[in-house]
Amino acid sequence: MKVVHPGPGCEVGVAKPTNPDRSARMNMHENARMTVHGRVLLVNRIVAGGWRVADAARAAGISERTAYKWLARFRAGGERMLHDRSSAPGRMPHATPVATIEAVEGLRRRRLSGPAIARELGLTLKDGTRQDADLIVMATGYRSQQDTVRAILGDEIADKVGPVWDLDETHELRNMWRPTAQPGMWFTGGGLGQCRIYSKYIALQIKRQLAIRNRTAAVA
Repeated sequence: MKVVHPGPGCEVGVAKPTNPDRSARMNMHENARMTVHGRVLLVNRIVAGGWRVADAARAAGISERTAYKWLARFRAGGERMLHDRSSAPGRMPHATPVATIEAVEGLRRRRLSGPAIARELGLTLKDGTRQDADLIVMATGYRSQQDTVRAILGDEIADKVGPVWDLDETHELRNMWRPTAQPGMWFTGGGLGQCRIYSKYIALQIKRQLAIRNRTAAVA
């Protein structure tokens, strides 16, 4: 059986596969489709193995259009082009000056409130002019959970897992509340309501994996 991930307005359930062929199941573990490793395997099958694009796409569980996209990127710049691109903009012409950011952070560490910081600094614009403000609100320090994995476990595992959040080629949330390419690694996030609800689905998936492992060990 396979777990049917709930969407907005949907009830969770368990469905029986219409195709009894076990080999047709999507592998959601070490070589999960369209991680960096999956992309390398895809282009190697086409370029070195002589596979037709349609066959390689079918084996990876993706569309031909997606397969052509990764093949084009590989031909344009080699394997490095198969890695996930940063979602950060290339340039931010209206970004707050670094000196202002550092000054705000310093005052926040002194536990000054937003209004107090506004009165202390005002707001220095890029052209050097100063604009007084009643309140300055800055969102700093937000990073992808993939960056957290990279900082703690290194580049290899971070690249293996891939991006967290946003939608994948199947329009499912990437690596969130589902198996990842790194065995034993799971992600949860969002608001308290999401964490409380979806932690149950993570627990059910882990319980199923452990049951399969225990049965396999007993047979061996």
